[in-house]
Amino acid sequence: MACPIIGKVLNPLSERLASLPPPTKAQVAYWGELARRIALKGPQGMSDSDWDPGLAPTRPTLRVMEERHLITRRKRSWHCKRDWRMVLEQLQRMAVATPRLVVADAPAPGLPTYAELETWEVVANWLDVQPGRKARYPFPDLDIPFARLERMRSVRLVQHRRGCYWQVFSGWKERLRELWCGVLKAEAEQEEEQRPERAPLVVAAGVDTWYLNVLDTEGLPLKLRQQLDDLQRQAQEEDGEVELTTHFDGMPLYLYRTGLNSAQGGGVSWSYLLRNESITILLRRTPLNGIVAQLRLGSECLWRLTPSGALAAVQVLFRRWWASERREVCYQVSQIHLAVDVAGVNLEEESMHQYVTRSRKGALHRPSASDLVETSGQAWDPMAEQDALFGDMGMLSFASDPWEESAPSGWGSALELLGVNEQEEVEERAQIVNTWGKRVSGITWSPGGAVSLVLYDKTLQQRLSGKTHMVPIWEGAGWQQGELVVRHEGRLRREVLAELETVMGERGCFDDPQYCLDHLQDLLAYLVGRPPASQTCPEETDVAWIRRVVPQVDDATHRSRWPTEATWQVVQGAQFTDAAPEVRRLIRRKRTTDALDGRVKTLYGALVSCAALTHAQTSTLDISVALHDVVPLLERESIQPQKEFSEMVRQRRRKWGKPILPEPKVLPIRPDMLLDQPEPEQLDAPIPPEQKELDQLEWLIVNAERRVMEAERAYINAQTNGMHGNNGTRFYASEQQLEHLTAWITFERGEQAKLVHRKSELTAVLST
Repeated sequence: MACPIIGKVLNPLSERLASLPPPTKAQVAYWGELARRIALKGPQGMSDSDWDPGLAPTRPTLRVMEERHLITRRKRSWHCKRDWRMVLEQLQRMAVATPRLVVADAPAPGLPTYAELETWEVVANWLDVQPGRKARYPFPDLDIPFARLERMRSVRLVQHRRGCYWQVFSGWKERLRELWCGVLKAEAEQEEEQRPERAPLVVAAGVDTWYLNVLDTEGLPLKLRQQLDDLQRQAQEEDGEVELTTHFDGMPLYLYRTGLNSAQGGGVSWSYLLRNESITILLRRTPLNGIVAQLRLGSECLWRLTPSGALAAVQVLFRRWWASERREVCYQVSQIHLAVDVAGVNLEEESMHQYVTRSRKGALHRPSASDLVETSGQAWDPMAEQDALFGDMGMLSFASDPWEESAPSGWGSALELLGVNEQEEVEERAQIVNTWGKRVSGITWSPGGAVSLVLYDKTLQQRLSGKTHMVPIWEGAGWQQGELVVRHEGRLRREVLAELETVMGERGCFDDPQYCLDHLQDLLAYLVGRPPASQTCPEETDVAWIRRVVPQVDDATHRSRWPTEATWQVVQGAQFTDAAPEVRRLIRRKRTTDALDGRVKTLYGALVSCAALTHAQTSTLDISVALHDVVPLLERESIQPQKEFSEMVRQRRRKWGKPILPEPKVLPIRPDMLLDQPEPEQLDAPIPPEQKELDQLEWLIVNAERRVMEAERAYINAQTNGMHGNNGTRFYASEQQLEHLTAWITFERGEQAKLVHRKSELTAVLST
């Protein structure tokens, strides 16, 4: 029976490769090397920062490889496809010859010629050694036309300054090399690919900073007060901080040598100041209006432990301190900062007219026009108010008595503060707009008031301050790297919290920390309003303290009736839920990584400064030379009193709450009995020549064994991982190369056998 004719089945992958332009042989070789480097990384893949500088591909190259099914992108890393070797073989069969290269006059069309670049190098090098890297034209030592400087200016090598000075840019060397290689990195090309706009997304919502008062009318326990007095005297004698045996959040507390006087504490003096990286505690010897302590829980602690966990840790700490008195202390909320981080929104100065705020006249702080400062071009940190406690203690300054149980006169009810039942129109609240260059970095309403709101670029603030503990929480909520995150932070002080009413009309309930945590959604609603979905009455007017609205042309006078803008509805709908435990565990790991990166940068800058002080010739200078000069100076510093390196490392790890391994044996080893010693005649007797040769053979045999192991290791690596070329590339070992390695192993084993045979002969001679 005749066999039926079976049609040829085409491989879809082959059809796809055939539809694309054929690559050159040089391209395929380069792609193959990149794919092999990625395969060596294993399951973790190759991230963008792991490429070797001499082999790093461009984005178009990676995109072409991905289009040809060689690699794929997963979890921010590049991985090889399962059949990448088969695809590479097909590409090798399809590859065309690489066209012959010719010497070009310019790196690329539209770029300066190589001759121009060489003349520009002379000019830039001359300007670089001038004072301030600038000189007035015409230059005294260089005769160059003005058009050449204009041409250099067009590619951002030099710039024209006031007074007809020409100044070379600090990065002119890298810029000149990029021009030479034909890579012109214009600003438009440096921007990342345009991502599709996403809807605003809440990536974090919680308590960012929390101030609590500790109440006990009987004051500090006598035992605790005596301990603190002794430790404070010790700190004054040592002129530093003293470590306590008490820990909080896994880190020891440190007592400062002095407390705070009334000027530093805003009219209230504090006897003791204790703190670590998570908490700051102020203590009084005698209570003031029942308050004996105030504490501040920091941002990183609250996001990592959750507010409930941090409150529980505080209660355990004070319960231990008050254990001898057998009485409990009470806690009172002094101030709370609610933070809602939203990704996918922008800060725009043009939208300022869309914000509507309400308050009674004179209720809160209204700065004058001279107080509205624009910090253009300066490093603005909207959280400086929080961190002032660690500097001049400015956060303890209050406009009225901070321990006043009732609100100051003239405030009215808290609902009136929030704009309910207002009988007259009021003007907009005071604002401060901060900028970073041309970019709006933050907006503040009612700065320093009992109720205030801050909107600021959290990503910019993290970059300036180095505090990036929010990144794991953002990523767990769906944030993508490079997205702008705007923080909406409302700050409520004691005066307002004492006046807020519950649904039943009761006041003072928000003094209780646990009640405050259970009703965070209500506090957020007081500040920014409730989402439209939760409003039951269609005619209900949102009486939030502040809202962003959509202006209505037909109702320009009643701004409070304008509908809420869509982005603001996202803020109103934020839910205060704790992040997942696995996400919160990453916060401390992220903090350690960032701290290490920051100190490496500081160390690198200090090393650069040391090299600048000692070396005039910088063309051949590298890190090893600078370290060679600095190491003797560091060793000289380490022998100074109280400067022993390992001991200082132990103290620093103890201060940071990191585990410390026990020290090895400190005292020298003392023998229990004297060892057998030879007689003096034996010590003075001459050593036979055979014994000397035998001792030398012992050393030669050890070296021979090491050479055999090196040869065997080289053979195994050549079989599995390939061999290294002169330029750092890796290629598969050929059969001839493997034969050479086998011959090397045989030779080394033969030499080892000769040495062992000679050793046995000498041993026999000495034994007879």
